[in-house]
Amino acid sequence: MESKYTLNDVDNSNTSTSQSSTQVLPVFSLTSQNTTATTTTY
Repeated sequence: MESKYTLNDVDNSNTSTSQSSTQVLPVFSLTSQNTTATTTTY
């Protein structure tokens, strides 16, 4: 039972980590685009 819980915890942490990094990438690209647009405006 303990090993099962440990495996589940590891899977959950890996899933949350991959999800968070996936969410960060679009935001980062949007920020880069905004910075480029602002620089182009100036």
